[in-house]
Order: sequence, then structure tokens, then C-alpha cells
Amino acid sequence: MSSASAQFVPCGDFNPDLLVWSKQGITQGVPKLAYFHYEDKNFYMRTPIQRIAYTPKPLAPIVKPGEDASKKLPKYTLPIVAEELTFFTALNKLDARIIQLVFDRKDMLFTKEEAKKIKSPNIVEEFYYKSILYLGEKDGEERKPLLNAKLPLNSQSPDDFAVMVHVMNEDDCELGLAWQKVELTRSNLEEHIRGGAKAECLIRVKGIAMVNTKIYPMIDVSHIILHPALRDELPEGTEIYVKEEVPETMLLDAVLANVRSHMDVPKLERQTNEERPGKRTRK
Repeated sequence: MSSASAQFVPCGDFNPDLLVWSKQGITQGVPKLAYFHYEDKNFYMRTPIQRIAYTPKPLAPIVKPGEDASKKLPKYTLPIVAEELTFFTALNKLDARIIQLVFDRKDMLFTKEEAKKIKSPNIVEEFYYKSILYLGEKDGEERKPLLNAKLPLNSQSPDDFAVMVHVMNEDDCELGLAWQKVELTRSNLEEHIRGGAKAECLIRVKGIAMVNTKIYPMIDVSHIILHPALRDELPEGTEIYVKEEVPETMLLDAVLANVRSHMDVPKLERQTNEERPGKRTRK
């Protein structure tokens, strides 16, 4: 399922070989920006339903000496637990592919002296901040992997997020098909995006940003479907982003189609010893 300018891929179907550099080239400056395409289109990946690790908190933007801090927007990220196997595997494949792509274009991204020292993709990995955070152990306890994707603000309306959000309407829900669109703002963020909630997201894998030799993947959240009914089970950019290229209901339509596909599936009934009309019996 895709629009004319975007490729929409479930994480289980992600083919890293189809992720390539876009023809847009490299935007010089600080940070230096380079963009990806997937089959010549902007690349969106659909995540499975996963837990939001904690309520996003604004991060103060980096301000250079002499800059007016009031003109820079804070940064928000959505910490999505990536413990579902297909999701975790797709992110690992994504990181490996990005590292390879950077290695292939090292002469354009690094200085001559730096590029000479990069003899293999393994060396690129030393400069790359992976999309998966916190995997491993701390103080003897396992730490769940997180995807720390960006929640972009609308540059034209800085108090609003450039993210499509739908929330299950718990008061009027039939077969999980009742959803309510929410305009996500900085003032209502904590009301809707809470730690412990489960969410299904569409993420835009845009490209990389380089500051000196440090390489960061640019991953934006573009659509969110929240499943607050499951909450009680758990403990408590840049102008390249174009919202119109992906229909507002893209993720919602995919979810509803999946639900409807199971509505007509025959269900097994509990077995009983009661007589049923037409039931064959032994004599």
C-alpha cells in the first residue's frame, strides 16, 4: 500500500537492499544531511503494536554561542519498546543497511583524511548512533531495546505536532473499530502519549544527519494509533517532512482492514454434552 510519493512497508516485509540514497544529494552545513529512498519513494515503516516506554519529555535544542534560543523549538522523541521480534529484526537490518550506505559514500560524507581511515563498514559503526537504544543489561537486569524516533513539531504552528493521531474511543467501541482523531499539541501531549500505553506507528525513515563525524539516523513518527484499553495491563525538523504525501487514514485503514479480515472467520464453540438439533448419536 503506497501513495504516489511514499512507500509504506510493514516491518516484517522490510527489504534492506531496497533502501538506497535518494537523488537529492547531500545538504552541506551543520548538521550535514543526506536522504534515503525505498524503491525511489520516501520510506515509511509500519510498526507492530508496542509499548510506549515513558511519557516523552522535551529536550532543549542545541544552541550555538550568539544564537537566539527562543527561535529554536525543543525536540521530542517517542520511546517505543522494540521487543517484538519482527520489529526488532527490521531495526537491526535498517541500522546495518545505513552503515553500509554510509561506507559506500564515505568519500562524500567524510573529509579526505577521515575517509582514508575508514577501511570497512565496521569502522563506520563506531561513528553511528543506532536506532535501537539501551539493549543489554544494567545492574544485572535486562534492558528492553527502544526505538527513539522523533515526534516532529509543525514548523508553521510550533505548538502543534506534525503527527496524525487516532485514539480508541473506549465509551463507544464495537469490535475495536471506533477511533477518534486527536490533534496532538504540546499542551495535551501527556494526556494522550503516556508511558505504558500501547501504540501502532508509522515511522518515516528519512536519512542521516552528521555532526562532525557523528552519524544519526533521522526517523520521524508520522502516524500513531493508540490502544489505551490495554494500558491498565502495564505499569505506569526539517522541511523535507511533507504530511500530505501520506493519507491521514493510511495507518487507520490498514488496522481496520486487518480487524475486518478476522470478522468472518468461523470461531470454535465450546464443547458441551447438551443435545443439539440434528446431532448424530450412537445407539
